[in-house]
Amino acid sequence: MKKRTLLPLLAVAAAMASSCLSDYGYAGDRQEDSGAGHHLTDKIFTADFGTDTKAELTDGYKVKWNSGDRIVIYGENSVVAVADIDAANEYRATFAAEGLAEAGTYYAVYPAASSTGCSEGELTVNLPVEQTATAGSFDKDAVIAAAVSEDCGKGGNVALCFRNLCGLVGIEIPSDDVETVVISSLGNDVLAGEAKAFFDESGNPVIVPLSGGASHVVLKGRFEKGKTYYASVFPGDCPVGISVTFTYNSGEVLSYNIHRGKALPSRSRIRRIDVSGGFIPQVISDAVSFKAGDADLVSDYDINVFAKQNVPAGKLTDQAGNAILGIPFAAARIVVNKNTGTVDVYGTDNDLQPLTVKWHPNGNTSVPVQETTVQSLYLRGEPDGWSATGKEIGFKPSAADPQIMVCKSQWNWGGRTQFAIFRSGTIGGANYTINNSYVFTCPLTDAGEKQENLVLPLGKWMPLSGGADSNSRGSYYNLQKPDFIVLDLRNMRIYTEKKL
Repeated sequence: MKKRTLLPLLAVAAAMASSCLSDYGYAGDRQEDSGAGHHLTDKIFTADFGTDTKAELTDGYKVKWNSGDRIVIYGENSVVAVADIDAANEYRATFAAEGLAEAGTYYAVYPAASSTGCSEGELTVNLPVEQTATAGSFDKDAVIAAAVSEDCGKGGNVALCFRNLCGLVGIEIPSDDVETVVISSLGNDVLAGEAKAFFDESGNPVIVPLSGGASHVVLKGRFEKGKTYYASVFPGDCPVGISVTFTYNSGEVLSYNIHRGKALPSRSRIRRIDVSGGFIPQVISDAVSFKAGDADLVSDYDINVFAKQNVPAGKLTDQAGNAILGIPFAAARIVVNKNTGTVDVYGTDNDLQPLTVKWHPNGNTSVPVQETTVQSLYLRGEPDGWSATGKEIGFKPSAADPQIMVCKSQWNWGGRTQFAIFRSGTIGGANYTINNSYVFTCPLTDAGEKQENLVLPLGKWMPLSGGADSNSRGSYYNLQKPDFIVLDLRNMRIYTEKKL
């Protein structure tokens, strides 16, 4: 399946609810006192949450029960009961449990098909990985709620207080030709599958996903541009972040990645990700289209990769003032990669970091260890005349990734070359120069021996190795007089070219 190469413009606004989901009408947690009573074989359970229930999302996040909704009720045994909707209040339902054995405490789960058992107050539930896309709402079989109630023995009804076990992620669809939407964890957190649920001492539900669950949820169905579709997921911090991937009818793919802690909704909350507009091809391929001050949107090393740092919440605009990218929160970095069909938004807590190297001068462990964050590189070798301090030729971190070091130079450097992280200074009371530094160079031989003159061809990615030992310091790439050099330290590779 190929990546989408012409990105639709993402106008993104993500907001997490700051109060319980009754604000949105999704699974309120209010209990209505209905009285309670005893019957050995038949018992009526009343679920009344005012304007907040859980079976269908309508009218600005209000939800209601639907005729035919089924819950499973656990006492000394278990039965499935069908909703009877109150004619005067469709947010109220009663459930007649026939053949239910008498018990002091009852547990209930909606929908009935999601529950696979109950043992000593611990429920086992299953959240489906594949969910049916429903415009303005959610798959009614995928939003799980549970209730616990004491039978006071005072009447014919038992009141149930249903509480949500999951959260919702709302996705606004960018175009009519979307076939599936996949919400996944960037850190392999479990979003769906089997889980245990119970009520704590305060009566609040707790859900614990079990190992072997899925790290993604799939929405399938007919999608309409501009409408919002909700997926039900297990709550959690998801500290690395989440990804939303759109697969189009053509097979093309577009991914929007949010690298930020607490990217998933909490229990009984909604997180919305609004995607609209369309990336204009000439905007993504032509730096001139961006307004003055946004020139750094164009990466130094790849015309199809755009990056910007320290972006406030709001919208980026093109030269004509058109919104081209919505930013849901103050982002440390935004990277748009036309090659892979991805947009990555990094929060300050999960921003990309430069490479830090621990090393000993000459690889001698008796010398105090040095810890160097690579912000620049120094040329060492024949192009510099083997100087003891090397040469600064203008390496700088790319805005797309601080571990990608880029150099553009009018000089045509050639000959045996290394790239050092240290020029000169005093370490442990002794003076050291670039000749003692940790260097990036060609890989050693399979036997770990040095390679003195390995040709670095133009226009081709080649592998890198690093070290301060004598074999590393004695190995060299032979540069073919490039004026453009990229060291990708995240993937340990090097690229050179004549561009200027």
